[in-house]
Amino acid sequence: MITPDGERTIVVVGEPLHPDAPTRSPWHELSSCDGVYFTAQDPAAIVVARAARILVVTAGGGPP
Repeated sequence: MITPDGERTIVVVGEPLHPDAPTRSPWHELSSCDGVYFTAQDPAAIVVARAARILVVTAGGGPP
């Protein structure tokens, strides 16, 4: 959503999805990304996400 003055908001409806590093996701592809926006809560996943050139992390709400 974007407000009339240009502020952007992300709204999460329902239980957020949090992939974890051991899944079969193509984690190796993150090293070819310019940036990763990390919102999950898996410590192993953030280690893998650091392969991107830029890593942006939101303030987390604690363990799920």
